[in-house]
Amino acid sequence: VKYYSKGPERDESVMNTTRVKITCVGPPRSGKSFISNVLAEICEAPSSRYRPTVGVRIVEVEREKVTCELWDVSGDQRYSSCWPAIQQGVSGALFVYDAEVQTADLETWYHSFATSLGLTPTQCMLVCNVKRPDMERTPQPPGRFHALKECGNFCVVSGSTLAAFREAFGAFLDKAVASQEAKVRSEEEALLK
Repeated sequence: VKYYSKGPERDESVMNTTRVKITCVGPPRSGKSFISNVLAEICEAPSSRYRPTVGVRIVEVEREKVTCELWDVSGDQRYSSCWPAIQQGVSGALFVYDAEVQTADLETWYHSFATSLGLTPTQCMLVCNVKRPDMERTPQPPGRFHALKECGNFCVVSGSTLAAFREAFGAFLDKAVASQEAKVRSEEEALLK
């Protein structure tokens, strides 16, 4: 959490920081919390013990001039009644799936956290979480998610690709910020008409 000073010594770089909200969603046990922790630089390896997220967990990812609130959403459908509140103000979404598990649930997640919110493919990123080294060959994204690969928003994450993943997320975050700024401009122009 950053606090802003009211005095003359306030940090202008903090004042000029853009804030965006990105959801991290997908089926249970797909690795959403691990992915969120990697991006927030909390850890470099998955926990050996599975601990399901209860509802939602928020971590911050900081880059030059951008602070991202990354909302790590539980994969448990019993928390779906919380989704409308979680979806407020979303600028983009990460869709995480386990390389070893069928991805049929991803369609539901995509509908709930992209289609219904009007997010474009440039505002969405598909993340294939590879838990075993023997599965590191580059898997293809499932069905409708090929559009995300075409706009550069598909990433395979394994223990050996964390730095490349952070870099790819940075590029994705730039697109999400640009989309958010374009939306705000459009809304402001509509008000002035």
